[in-house]
Order: sequence, then C-alpha cells, then structure tokens
Amino acid sequence: MLKESLSVLIIEENKGYAESTSLYVKEVLPFAKVAVVGSFCDFLNYLDNHSPDLILSEYKFAGFCGLDVMDYSRQSLPKSLFIFVTNAFEDESIASQTVLAKADDFLLKNTLEKLPEKINKLLIGGRVSCNDTYFDLSRVEKFVSEMNRDNMTHIQSYMQIKEDIQSARF
Repeated sequence: MLKESLSVLIIEENKGYAESTSLYVKEVLPFAKVAVVGSFCDFLNYLDNHSPDLILSEYKFAGFCGLDVMDYSRQSLPKSLFIFVTNAFEDESIASQTVLAKADDFLLKNTLEKLPEKINKLLIGGRVSCNDTYFDLSRVEKFVSEMNRDNMTHIQSYMQIKEDIQSARF
C-alpha cells in the first residue's frame, strides 16, 4: 500500500473536526493529497474523478450513515483503507463490531491524537485476512518443524563426533 503519493479522503460535516483530522493526517503523511467532503452526494461526486487510498469517515450524518459510505467504498474501491473517526459510538464494543463487519479501524474523536498511529499501523501492516494469517502461520510451523529436524541432525552429529573422540583416546 505504501507509495509515493497517497490520497486521503475525509468525510466530515463539522469543519473543525475535518480540519483537526486533516492536520493529524498530515503529521504522518506530509505529502498526502487530503480532500474533505461533507455529504454523501459530495462523496459520490468526489469518487467520479478520484480513488482515495484511505477514507476517514464520520459514522452519523444528516440523512445518511457512515455504513453507507463504507459499503459503497468497499464496492467501488476495494483496496482503499477505511477508518471511522466518530463520536457516534457510545462505547467501543459497538465500534469494534463495525470494524469486524468491514472497516479497517475506528477512532473516537476524543482520542484523535491516536490517528497517526492507526494510519501507520494500517499502511505498514496492511490488512490481513484470515487466509493470509493461516498461510503465514503454516509457513512458520513448517520452518519450526524443519528447524527441529535440523537441530536433531546436528545433535546426532555432535553425539557421534563426541563418541568418536572418546573412543580415539588411548
């Protein structure tokens, strides 16, 4: 996902939150192209000419829901990362359920200072599907089992050398 020029779209009705979010994005991605839209219609118009790499969206809007934005972005931009930045969640368990459903992450606005950390985590680590995780774990298991076999071979060789040296003594 890391490339020279990243495009970030912030979907936020409140200009103050949009500006704060933009500043935190620029902290971690100083050369990113950051755009802000405040409605679902503006979001759709923006996507006519742009393909953002990262979308940061409020959850509750007048007349639509952030889930609509996420669903649409998943269909039209399947490789884009998606983070909810909101106060709509009364507790993080509801937010985490949303993340489990489809979002890459979420952030409560009262912890906006954590946004750079979350962006770094997503851009460096990327998304990992269950299949990818299983594949990685099976590669690790294979490596460990081969390492154990190699170690046993080395131990057996060492024991043989030790026996040979002891039997060679006068």
